[in-house]
Amino acid sequence: MKQLLIFLVSLSFFSCQGEPFHGSRIIANLYFANIDGETLITPTRVRDPGGSGYTYLQPGDPGYVDHYELYAGIDGVGSVRLLNFHIRPALEVHHPCLQFLEDTTRVDGVGEGPFYFNMCRPPYPDVEKYMFVVVGASPTDLGTASPGYNFLDWGADLLDPSSVSTPDCSTNTRLTYLQEATEAFCAQIDSSVYIGNPFQLTKPLSGEFFGVVDGIDPRTNLAIGGLSFSILYDLSGITSLFVIAEPDPTRLTEENFSLNLPPGAGKVVLMSELEGYFGYLDKESFEGVWHGLMVHPEGEPLFFEYTVYPDLDTDNAWF
Repeated sequence: MKQLLIFLVSLSFFSCQGEPFHGSRIIANLYFANIDGETLITPTRVRDPGGSGYTYLQPGDPGYVDHYELYAGIDGVGSVRLLNFHIRPALEVHHPCLQFLEDTTRVDGVGEGPFYFNMCRPPYPDVEKYMFVVVGASPTDLGTASPGYNFLDWGADLLDPSSVSTPDCSTNTRLTYLQEATEAFCAQIDSSVYIGNPFQLTKPLSGEFFGVVDGIDPRTNLAIGGLSFSILYDLSGITSLFVIAEPDPTRLTEENFSLNLPPGAGKVVLMSELEGYFGYLDKESFEGVWHGLMVHPEGEPLFFEYTVYPDLDTDNAWF
């Protein structure tokens, strides 16, 4: 028993000798009122007349937003870019990389497999339409490894010649892809590109998942939402937190992706200040954590309520 105690004490000592983490964590909720949630999706797209599909805007088009950038104003440092992110549909039912997922839930035993998941099956079309997720951005200069989110464009080369051109889940009319070519293309997509997972939304097939925009889960009709960001900076000196809708995809090249670039030509869409006019940042009301609310500077009904755990290496709050 004495030897066991010595071993456990030694293990505890040596396990704590690593480099301390001086970063922070932000726990948040992003919610909107009477605006159309689809207008928050990046890269920006607009629904075609009749609701049969989408047209993606291009860089330089009026209203185009490529991605979002989260910034902090830090006392004595200035503005610091904390991370880059997208807002995406939780799933895209006609995405090429979701057409050849083996349906392990099928148990009827009729016919010979493999059987592939039917993404037009309810509730997945409603999940695509009503559930939005916040995910990490990916570098924009990786070629076909980061083809962008307009799969109706880059996926056209993967279609079977006999495929329909206009999918419609209401009639179970789906795009038909060439399996070998599609699986080869999807296998080389960079792991940072978000592709949703119909089996477990919180564990995407690829990409970094930060959480769900507040709303109603169409599968259960229950309220959902909640975001979690690990930040590499000690935020104990922040005086503001804000989000920019950025139209410039070159800010996400491999060279620029992790650089602390100053704000570009994008528009501030969410803002909170320690002492100012927009939102608030409260460092006094709660022990160990700070609370804040980002609001739209022009009064749009878009809100980002958050709690900051600054400097996790010294934080004495249990969470």
